[in-house]
Amino acid sequence: MFGKISFGLAISVLGISLSQFGANHIIFNLASKRYPTALRMVKASSSIRLSVYLAFTAICSSLLFYWLGNAMDVLLISVVILSQVFVGLDIYQYLLEGSFNSKKNAKANVISRLLAIFLRYLLIFFSAEVLWFVVPYFVAGSVSYVLKRKYAGIVRVRNNRLYSAYLITNGKYFAIAGVMAFLYTKISEILLGTLLGFEESGIFGVGVTIGFAATFFPLSIGHALLSKGLAENDLSSKFVVSNFLMIVSFLPVIIILGLFGEYLVDQFLGKQYSVLGNYIWLFSLIGLCSVLSVINNRYIGTFSNGSKYLIKKVILAALIAPITSYFLIIRFGLAGAIYSLLLVEFLQLTIFNYPFRSGLLLKQHFRIFRVRKFTV
Repeated sequence: MFGKISFGLAISVLGISLSQFGANHIIFNLASKRYPTALRMVKASSSIRLSVYLAFTAICSSLLFYWLGNAMDVLLISVVILSQVFVGLDIYQYLLEGSFNSKKNAKANVISRLLAIFLRYLLIFFSAEVLWFVVPYFVAGSVSYVLKRKYAGIVRVRNNRLYSAYLITNGKYFAIAGVMAFLYTKISEILLGTLLGFEESGIFGVGVTIGFAATFFPLSIGHALLSKGLAENDLSSKFVVSNFLMIVSFLPVIIILGLFGEYLVDQFLGKQYSVLGNYIWLFSLIGLCSVLSVINNRYIGTFSNGSKYLIKKVILAALIAPITSYFLIIRFGLAGAIYSLLLVEFLQLTIFNYPFRSGLLLKQHFRIFRVRKFTV
């Protein structure tokens, strides 16, 4: 049953990408220069973004009922998808990141996650039914959303349609890129559930959760420096420094999980997840590649032709990922899904970025090794 929860969370990522209309780029870039305008755009587009996510949930529920046929399974997965509605609405995070308020973002994330963890422990203690374990996702998303909306401040919006139209029009390429990104990031988990069963998918989902658990810290560093670079017209050097600091700050996590992964999995997850022990450090490496890709994509998105390049890049990744995932899962099972995701994330971060502007990202990546020449 927990594998079905993981499966539902994987599907919800597509709805989040669709409903945000590329806000991770549009709002982030706008907030660093014209914060009030960015805030109006966030508030004005709330209704249409909510409608898109609810429509997505309804469509998914119908398709799942046709595919699975089991009403209880469909109900559980559908409720899981619906539980992420506040995550889809939460584009305040990009507003705060782009306006040098990453600490407030991190504060909201920590509070909401700790509350969710506490609720999960209560549910485990009282041996609650599986459906109740969806509640912490609702709580985490809603608390984080409310706190960030409070931190963002109040502004009066006179023309909702104008701001919504601007977000949709200018964010369409980034939204398409987000949908394509869903295909390459979640295809391994979905294929695991389809080919080997929801149990394997659930184990994979737990691995992803652990591997990405601490990525909010390097991501906050990257967003803070990138937004500072945009505001100070010093984007190039701040981008290099951000990559360096993100890697350095996350390396201890990878090393600890590499050395003590098996012990930690046995102690905190139990024998049923012991298979993760040998691979948990790889999930953390995937997490690092993923957050570095976020910052690299934001950097590319600041250029005039960046959005179109990002679409081409993620389409290529979306074409490769299902093929590598399928054959590696058939050959290696759970390990194959991990290898496939790591391969695609690494290509996304490196090789697929290097043709942009005649190797600009390749040059910037080499500069990471000479970062002592730059200042934060």
